Amino acid sequence: KEIRVIADAGPLGYGGIAAHGHADALSFSLNFGGEEFLIDPGTYSYHVHKKWREYFRGTSAHNTITVDGQNQSESGGNFMWKTQAESQCMKWVSDSHCDQLVASHNGFERLSDPVVHTRTLKLNKLTRQLSVEDRLTCSNQHKVCLYWHFSEKCHVENKDNTITVTSGERTITMQMPTINKQLTRWYGSEDPPLGWVSRGYDKKTPTTTLTVCVDISCDTAITTLINFK
Repeated sequence: KEIRVIADAGPLGYGGIAAHGHADALSFSLNFGGEEFLIDPGTYSYHVHKKWREYFRGTSAHNTITVDGQNQSESGGNFMWKTQAESQCMKWVSDSHCDQLVASHNGFERLSDPVVHTRTLKLNKLTRQLSVEDRLTCSNQHKVCLYWHFSEKCHVENKDNTITVTSGERTITMQMPTINKQLTRWYGSEDPPLGWVSRGYDKKTPTTTLTVCVDISCDTAITTLINFK
C-alpha cells in the first residue's frame, strides 16, 4: 500500500540555457501500491513536430497550473528558454505523522499583474490523505487551470466534485475544489493537444487528462484532496 509522491521544486533544465528543461515547476507524480496514477507525460520528440515539442515541454503537459494560458517559462527554441521560472523550497517536514512540502515559483511574475504560485503538498500518514493546496497571490482577474494527467492504464470516472481513478487493484478518489469551476475531460485531443503520454522517443499514446479551470480576481487558495483505497 505504498504511496509515492515525487514533486519538482528544483531548477529548470541544465546549465545557463536550461537545456532539456520542461516548464513543470511544482508538478508531481503519484504512485499507489505499485500502480501509476498521476504521471509525467514524457518528451515525445526533439527536432520534428514543433507543435508537439512545445506541448510536451510546456506547463499544460504537467500536473501543475497555468495562468491565463501561459507557460511558467517562455520557450526560446527546442532546447532554450527566453525566461526561466525559479522555484523555491520554502518548507520541508517529514516525520512519522506527515510529509509536507511548501514551494513556490516566480514564472508568472512577468505578467502585467504579477502572480505568485505557491503549492503545499501534505501527506497525512495516519488518515492516508494527500492534500494539494494551490495558492495564487495576485491583484486582478486571471484564468487559472489545474492539469491532472493520468496513466493510460487508469480508468477515470467523474461525478460532481469527486473523481474516482482505478488502476489494477488500487483506487484513489480526488475531491475537486468546490469554488466555481469548469472541469473538462480530454483524451487524445489534437487541438488543443491534451490527453497524451510518451513512453518512448517519437511515440505518443492517448490517455486521460482532466483540467479544472477557475476564474479568480484576488488572492485565492484552491485545494484538492486525494484519498487512497
